Amino acid sequence: AGAVAAVAAAAAAVATAAASAMGFSCSGRATDRAIMRWWFCGLSRSCFVPGNRRRICRHTVACVVLFLSGLVTVADAAVWEPEIGRLGASLDEHCRGEEWTSFFVAVHEHYRDCLRGLPQDDPSSPQSCLPTRVSDPLVSQALHLVELEEEAASVEDAAPFGEGCPSSLLAALAVSARPLLHTPRGRWAAKTAFQFASRGCWPTMGFGFDPEGWPVSYREVLELVLDAEAWEDFGAEAEFGRRPLDPMPPPLIHELTPSVPEGSFRGDRGPLASAAARLKLRVLSTGNHASFPAALFSLWRHVLGAEVDFEVADYSFDNRYCSLAGSCSLDDRFAWIGEHLRGTLVETCGGLFLKGFEDIASLAERLTDSLEVGGQDSLAARSDVLLCTHPPYSCRLFWPLVQRRDKPLLGFFGGTLEAHVPADGARQWLLDFAEMAVHPRVQFAAIAPFLAEKMRFQTGVDIPVARGFGFHVLDQGATYFPRRHEEVLVWKTSNECADNQEHFDALLERSIERARSESDAAPNLRFVHLRPLRAMGDSSYKTISSFRAVILVPYEVLLMTFYELYHVAIPLFLPSIEFSSFFYYRGPVTYPHCGMVLDPTDVSQRASPDLEELRRPHPRYSPFARDRVTDRSAWLEAYTDWNRFPHLQRFSSMAGLVDKLMYADLQAVSAAMRRESEAALGDAARYWRAAFSKVLRRGPAAAAAW
Repeated sequence: AGAVAAVAAAAAAVATAAASAMGFSCSGRATDRAIMRWWFCGLSRSCFVPGNRRRICRHTVACVVLFLSGLVTVADAAVWEPEIGRLGASLDEHCRGEEWTSFFVAVHEHYRDCLRGLPQDDPSSPQSCLPTRVSDPLVSQALHLVELEEEAASVEDAAPFGEGCPSSLLAALAVSARPLLHTPRGRWAAKTAFQFASRGCWPTMGFGFDPEGWPVSYREVLELVLDAEAWEDFGAEAEFGRRPLDPMPPPLIHELTPSVPEGSFRGDRGPLASAAARLKLRVLSTGNHASFPAALFSLWRHVLGAEVDFEVADYSFDNRYCSLAGSCSLDDRFAWIGEHLRGTLVETCGGLFLKGFEDIASLAERLTDSLEVGGQDSLAARSDVLLCTHPPYSCRLFWPLVQRRDKPLLGFFGGTLEAHVPADGARQWLLDFAEMAVHPRVQFAAIAPFLAEKMRFQTGVDIPVARGFGFHVLDQGATYFPRRHEEVLVWKTSNECADNQEHFDALLERSIERARSESDAAPNLRFVHLRPLRAMGDSSYKTISSFRAVILVPYEVLLMTFYELYHVAIPLFLPSIEFSSFFYYRGPVTYPHCGMVLDPTDVSQRASPDLEELRRPHPRYSPFARDRVTDRSAWLEAYTDWNRFPHLQRFSSMAGLVDKLMYADLQAVSAAMRRESEAALGDAARYWRAAFSKVLRRGPAAAAAW
C-alpha cells in the first residue's frame, strides 16, 4: 500500500488540476469525496449510470487520472480495507442515483475515519460509528433520502416502503435515528432499521467492514432499537444511559415439578431396581414427530439401561417421520389422529388459520375407547408408562387414562403449548395442562430453557428442562472424524426470510482469499451447504460428522439438530449473541399462534398452599412481545442454549470466522464438547430416574406418602 501510495502521489497534482478544471473543489472533505467517487466510477463501471455519466465521466482522461489518485485514499486507509469494492454490488437497483451514491461514499468515509487503526475484532472498538449530532451533514443526507423513499411509497400503486432499496434505506434510517432517538421520528427510524436488518437469512451486514456493502453493523442497529425502547419506557432518563436488563429467574434444570400432594418425590433419586431384579417397563408413546421419542428412548437405554429393560411401542401419528427415526410403527388406532390433524384447519387465538385438533376432548375419548378394547389384554392395560411428545397438546389425548386407570404419564416437549390449538379451546387447554403438570402421576419436561420458561409464563407451573442428547445419532455410527478436513458444512436457515446466501458466500470466499494471500500455510477451505448435500442424498450424520466444522446460523430458539451435533462433538460456529434478536424469532416456538396467558388467580385457585409457597418469581419481560427487542433480548440471553452452552465458537466478523476455522484447535474443541456432554449425562440420568420413580410411586419416600 505504501508503494502504491508513493506512485499515486506523483499523479496527485495532475489529478487536482483535472478536478479543478471539471469544477470539483480541491480541498478538504469535498476533495476526498470526489476522489472516492472517481475510484468507485473506475471499479464499478458506474460511468454508465446516467447521473454519474453527466457529472463524473464526461472526460475519459480525467476519469483515469482521478482513478489513479484514488489510490492515495485507499493506501491511507489500508488498515480499513485493502480495496474499496464495486459500488454496483453495494447499492440496490433502485438506489443507484447520484444522491445515494454520494451518501454511500460519505458513509464509508465516515466509518473509515471512525475505525482507523482499530483491529476488526478489537473489543475496545467503539460500539457505534453512527453520528450523534443532528448538525452532522451525514444526518441531513440520511433524513433527505428517507423522506424521498417515503414520498415514493406514498404514491398510489407504488411498491411498499423500502421494497426496492432495503439495505441502502437501512443505512439511511440508522444514520438518521441515532441523534433523534428522543423524538418519535427517530424511534420510528430505529425500529424500521431493525426490521430491515432482520430480513436476511444470513448475517452479512457490517461484517468485517465489507467494501461492497454498507458498514452499519448489527450491533449498532441493536443498540439503536434498545435505546429507542428505553426512551419509550423511561423518557428523558434514557438520555443519560440505558438501564441494564432486569435479571431473569434461572431455569429449572433437571428438577421435578412439585406435585399435589407435594412431591416427596423431589430428591428421591435412588436406583429404580437392583441389578438382580431389573425393572421391565412397557412404554406407550404418541405424538406427531417420531424423532423426539426416538431420541428419548435412546437416551433412556444408555443412562438407565443397567436398571430397566424398556419395551417401546411408539405410535407417532405423522408416519412420514417413522422411516427416519426407525422407532415407530403404524397402527389404525393412532393413524386417524394424524389424518385428523393434517386435514383440519383451525383458527388460533392469534387470528391465524393453521392445522390443528378440533374438540380434543372427544378425540381423547375415542382414542381411550380404542386402547381399552380387549380388557386386561388391551394396549392400555399392558402399558406401564405413557409418553407424549410433540405437540404438547397431544398429551391431552392420554389424560383420560391417567384419570381413570391411574396410568403414569411422562411428557418431553420440543414445541409450544399453543401449537395446533384452536382459539375456542386455548384457555381450557392451558387450565388442563396446569392441572396435569402438578398431578403426582405426571412429569413433564422441555428440551430447552426458553420453552420450559415460556410454559411457566403461560400457566404458572414449573416445567423443568431435560437436556437433549444425540445417542440415536451415535447409534447410527456418527462421531466426529474430520476426513473432509478442508470442507466446512453450512447448515440450513429458515425459509421465512430474504435469501441472501449469495452475498454471504461471497463474503466467505473473499475472506478466505484474503487469508490465503497473507499466509502460505492457510488451509484451502471450501464451504458446502446442507441443502445441496441433501439433494445428492449424502446428508447422513455419518457424512455430516466428517466435515471440519459446521457453521450454524440459528433461526429458532431451539433445534433438536443442535443437541445432536453437540453430542457428536462437531465444532459448531455461531454468530455472537448480538445477532440473536435478528435471527432467532423465525421458528414455531416464537411463532405468534396465540399469546394467551392464564390469569394468576386461575392458577392460584387450582393450586395447593404448598405449591404457592414454591412459586418462583415471574419475569418482567414477555416471550410474546415479538415487537419489543428488549423483551427478545432478555429471553434469548437468559434461556437459549445457543447462548448457554460452553465450547461453542462465536464470530462477529467474517475475518474472525475464517481465522478460527483455519487456526483454532478443533480437535481440542471437540474433546471439550465431548467431556461436557459426558458430565451432563449424570444429571440427566438422575433426573429421568427421579421422574420414573415419581410417576411409578417407587422408592421409600414415595411409598411412605402413598
